[in-house]
Amino acid sequence: MKRGLPGGTATQRTLKRKREEKECKEYNRVGLLNHHNTCYFNSALQLLYATTLSDYILKFEPPFPEDTNARSTADSSAVLRAKKHLFFFNNLKATFHLLQTRKNDAISVKRLVNSFIETAPESFSKGRQEDSHEALRQMLHNIHKVTQEPAINSFNGETYQQ
Repeated sequence: MKRGLPGGTATQRTLKRKREEKECKEYNRVGLLNHHNTCYFNSALQLLYATTLSDYILKFEPPFPEDTNARSTADSSAVLRAKKHLFFFNNLKATFHLLQTRKNDAISVKRLVNSFIETAPESFSKGRQEDSHEALRQMLHNIHKVTQEPAINSFNGETYQQ
């Protein structure tokens, strides 16, 4: 299965966000919402949020922009992978921010799960039950790729150590 650029257009992202916000209000619940067998993911997410790593994630600023249409001299598949890892990281950061600031609300993890699936091995798929330890391992791998691996600047293809 080939996967394209993460997130879709700005209009698509806005519409998705509005649907998710409406869905959260309709549930009238508190905490992470389960979306078609995402309890394994929510479990790993709660564990990760309960560590000091969540503080680091909330403060970390990647050294290169997320969205760019500039051509790159780097391997295009490497640039795409880097963008997918960054898209996941930014969704994770946004979810942690929501967990920190909206303690009495229901929080949708759909966008985060979708960005996670984009970076995960083919064994992960939407709507299928998975093991939380495998999800946690993949989350940590994605975080490592954004925070520790050399970054690919998609403007010029250069790499730099963070």
